[in-house]
Amino acid sequence: MNQSNISYAYLQALPLGVIRLQDVTLWADSIILKEDDRCFELLELSSCKEESMALIHLKTLSLGYDEEQAIKVFFELCYDSLVLGTADYLTVAERLFIWSAYETSLQGYSGLCSFWDDLKLAYDGIHGNPVKVEKQLLEYLCEMKA
Repeated sequence: MNQSNISYAYLQALPLGVIRLQDVTLWADSIILKEDDRCFELLELSSCKEESMALIHLKTLSLGYDEEQAIKVFFELCYDSLVLGTADYLTVAERLFIWSAYETSLQGYSGLCSFWDDLKLAYDGIHGNPVKVEKQLLEYLCEMKA
């Protein structure tokens, strides 16, 4: 997988709690060990102790990413984290809504727009079953992931 695509996916996932800072630094370490020509940003990323600094380096490393490929990696990270119970459904659904509604020109992702509202309504007991909506979100992410 392209390094810039993974960097973009990690850039999206880290603030949501989908991945941890340790996951990012371990990934950077693994790339450093494989490559002879070590990138300064990767070296800096591998030693990050603060999420904010890691995000800055991930932003730089994500330059030139392929949005469609990178977002599929992000979907996979979200899916895995939700299945493991390490991420919050509502937080992930909100981020997916914002991305699909405002940040992308890619076609075919309009299905993401409804999960955030559906989850809020279900969690508040107004309409719908939260477990059913969570399952639908997982199914969608599973279908769309890398």
